[in-house]
Amino acid sequence: MSAWQAATTHGDAAAIASALLAAAVLRQVITATDPTAMVRDGLLGHAIELSHDDALVCAAAPWLIDHPRTGTFELAGDLIRTGMATVRQALQQAHEATPKFLADPWITDPSRRRYGGQGWRSPQALACALLCVDMLPGDPVEALRRAVTTGGDSDTLGAIAGFFLGGGYGDVWPKHWLIRLEPRYSAWIDVAATYVFD
Repeated sequence: MSAWQAATTHGDAAAIASALLAAAVLRQVITATDPTAMVRDGLLGHAIELSHDDALVCAAAPWLIDHPRTGTFELAGDLIRTGMATVRQALQQAHEATPKFLADPWITDPSRRRYGGQGWRSPQALACALLCVDMLPGDPVEALRRAVTTGGDSDTLGAIAGFFLGGGYGDVWPKHWLIRLEPRYSAWIDVAATYVFD
């Protein structure tokens, strides 16, 4: 489904692969025996590993048969694999930078091109958001803060980082953050809190 949504809104192979990987990593997090420990241990490595998983590609390919650049299961798979190669490069670059940021998360901007990337394109957005999550293990509030204070597409980076942090840590956000939201957003969050997923 995530691949189809990305194909509908973006169409680009790397955007499709980024969305597919984000959904697959989140699925691993929320189904883990200890989701918090999984996030604390780092997610970039999991994302890189999943980018090599052809079963993931084959599961998503049927959703993309109607994509303008495909038409067959094989071509849909090739499109996803092409995107995975692009995303994998961005993830590996961010993963290599992780030790530097573990030592000092504020040493420099993780959205610089040589680290995660600014996030204006899907592979860099996923890579930089995961780098922000991984550089502050055990501190989801500070990890989210790091994502939204980059020099890149910080609202997108924060949303993606929050996607993983929320899956791993649950509701750990400072209550004064919710108070400052516009009323309509507070209402949406209250409604979403009642959702039950099987």
